Amino acid sequence: MKRTIYLHPGLWKCGSSSIQSFCELNRENLLKLGFCYPENLKSKRLMGTDVPFLHEIGNLLMTENSVQAKRTLENFLSKVSEKNIILSGENFLEEPVPEKLGYLFNQYKEIFDFKVIIYLRPFIEHIVSSWHQAIRVADPSCKYLSTSLESYIEEKGDNVYNAVYEHIKLYEAYFGIENIIIQPFEKEQFVEGDLIKDFLSVCNISDFSNLVFPSKNDNVSLDRVTLEKLRYINKTLGHLNIDWPNCLKIKRNIVSQCDIKNKQPLVYSLNPKDIVKIAQRFSKIENCIADKYLRRDKLFTRDYSKDCIENKSEYKGLSVDDMLQTQTWIQLILYDDIVGKFTQESVKLRNDLTKQVKSEFLTIQNKQVKQIEQKHFHGNVLVKLLANFLCSFVPFKRNRKVIRQFFLKKHP
Repeated sequence: MKRTIYLHPGLWKCGSSSIQSFCELNRENLLKLGFCYPENLKSKRLMGTDVPFLHEIGNLLMTENSVQAKRTLENFLSKVSEKNIILSGENFLEEPVPEKLGYLFNQYKEIFDFKVIIYLRPFIEHIVSSWHQAIRVADPSCKYLSTSLESYIEEKGDNVYNAVYEHIKLYEAYFGIENIIIQPFEKEQFVEGDLIKDFLSVCNISDFSNLVFPSKNDNVSLDRVTLEKLRYINKTLGHLNIDWPNCLKIKRNIVSQCDIKNKQPLVYSLNPKDIVKIAQRFSKIENCIADKYLRRDKLFTRDYSKDCIENKSEYKGLSVDDMLQTQTWIQLILYDDIVGKFTQESVKLRNDLTKQVKSEFLTIQNKQVKQIEQKHFHGNVLVKLLANFLCSFVPFKRNRKVIRQFFLKKHP
């Protein structure tokens, strides 16, 4: 009797990290149930970071190192006997990995049955969550992303889900449609409302009694305001060309200082009209997948076109206080020891960047000033804010004092 390889290629931002963390935590318990989940590998592409086994195989394929990918897979499978295998890595739906499936798995189709488990979430959720991840953490390929959410959707929207659908069809062509398992990433459709139990059920694991389930999800989503602050931080990090590990350290330090107030899903920070437009635009592809692989009309139960009216929390821009806080963080990155000693060349870059950032923030702040004036704030308050804003980009205390005296003398 053939053993089975349960191949879980994502989709990214569909609970893959939770599934992988669970399998890592329960490796020994899964072995007792007859399932092998391989140990993590250190990723060269991600600078030595520990990543799931299949994810690193995908990294090797993405960096055109197919021979090493095949050798790594062969070495693992040669040591596994009498066990079914669970492999999970969300970059297996990214270019150019799906096209190289034959090269990897061809010699094993006579030995193993394959079940390909793909979780999909509503496109509008997926694209918003992808932007959230790219702004907050990202990977070396987009560590400096500073695109707005609306622009990100406009740029990526037409390609992402179409590409995913095409890649699913590649899996179908290679493994057969009967071995493709599409699972909606929606709590209402999970087994017992739980993603992990849903995944285990697909793998034909029904005895949960000896498995350890994490009690808390530490990956808390950030609110729109915090993410907008990080956008400007990313732009500064990009101009200074700070490496990926230090980018992570800086952003994690900033996030730790934020008061996260994300009571509503990030989707609802979009304009309601845009939500309706995006949801309707991609419902055709979602329904096509539902019909082909699940034999039903719709893939998801939630209707964002209707829900956005009741859950409206449209993002209106950063407040003056938010802007000042962001300017303070940028000042620390530019002038303090976060990025180490500056060379003569980097001092010039820093000064040029200071002017550019100041100009960008003044443009945004002018919009905020108009809003404040409409609320009947006194002019001298605005002047004090402007003085503080300019001072935040001046490294010497003496010069900051001169600026404040100049403004406050004219507007006591």
